Amino acid sequence: MKGRPEPWLTFGAELQRRREDSGLSLRDLAKRVNYSFGYLGKLERGQSTPTLDVARRLDAELGMSEQQPRLVELAIEATDGVTGLRLARPAQLPPGVADFIGRTQEWQHLDAIMDGNSSGSVRMCLVEGLPGVGKTALVVRWAHTIAHRFPDGQVFVDLRGWGRDDQRRQPGEVLEEILRALGVPSEVISPDLDKRTKLYRSVLAGKGILVVWTTPPAPTRSSHWYPGPPVAWSWSPAESG
Repeated sequence: MKGRPEPWLTFGAELQRRREDSGLSLRDLAKRVNYSFGYLGKLERGQSTPTLDVARRLDAELGMSEQQPRLVELAIEATDGVTGLRLARPAQLPPGVADFIGRTQEWQHLDAIMDGNSSGSVRMCLVEGLPGVGKTALVVRWAHTIAHRFPDGQVFVDLRGWGRDDQRRQPGEVLEEILRALGVPSEVISPDLDKRTKLYRSVLAGKGILVVWTTPPAPTRSSHWYPGPPVAWSWSPAESG
């Protein structure tokens, strides 16, 4: 047991408590949820990783109440919600402008950032400018040319930062949208913002995914949307047409 992550032990202890409260032996429970007796025993002892599937079946068999933590939630805490997930491959980039011209300097700057030497690291680019000068058109057109470098998908989110305060997207809402686009089941997505942020970063870790945000709210930009510490920033002050 030494060195085991605490969430694994918490899952096992809750499983054992609920099983005993239900008057079931491990063998009886194993037959009901169609998992092996040995595997459930390891789960109770904190010696094996709970998957979302086994946690769902155990919750359904052992019952749930508001006073009890769901085993699914404990499994998510034990595995960052990623173990066993089959992620989708979104392709959300809107069509680019066919006859796009200009912005050569900004385009080259974006290419230079993307072609940096930190292979496999998170690279972040920021294009700034007044409304209507073509920032989104530039980024979308450029994103299409590099999409092949992101085999796990491309996500596009409009944060509506130029709208009224009541129209702007909130970090939790945005994270849920991205996670759902990536195929994360709704039951895995916690209502807690910090937990959503951790899940988002865990899902993206090691993946080749392009995320494009447009019109972030100024002057602040929520760090919850960042998949990790940026290796480099690109800026493009597109102040004139």
